[in-house]
Amino acid sequence: MAISVVSLMIGVAESAEASTHSTPTQGLVPGSTEGDFVHISTTTSVRTASGHGWWRYSKDSDLRADVTVQLQVNRQGVWTDVGVPGIERVRPATGGSVYRANARVPCVDRTPTEWRSVIDVDIVGVIDSPEKLYTTVRLLDCGA
Repeated sequence: MAISVVSLMIGVAESAEASTHSTPTQGLVPGSTEGDFVHISTTTSVRTASGHGWWRYSKDSDLRADVTVQLQVNRQGVWTDVGVPGIERVRPATGGSVYRANARVPCVDRTPTEWRSVIDVDIVGVIDSPEKLYTTVRLLDCGA
């Protein structure tokens, strides 16, 4: 399975005193937002475009994050959200099904269509960087 990755910097306050005098890079711990390419799923009786998102953290932690996956299609040069975003509150991991969010959109026909997903990780109770992951564009025989 191919994946895309973007860096995620997570602020970890060491103490109130340290955080008031810290420089912008102090107290930041690296992590990553990850996701697979949008693909056709046939796990149900209906063909769907499907994409997953998850996150990794550079050290052991009990942190949780709200991972959001939004599927998009290219309509005449404009990336447009389709379907309902998948949202899960998960621990950092390698993408196993219990540690990831999933979004699905039924294929209305077999029209070749460009797809991508946008993945956002918001760590609960912690300041993290605002970057989002835009997965590599895939041409699928799945119109939306």
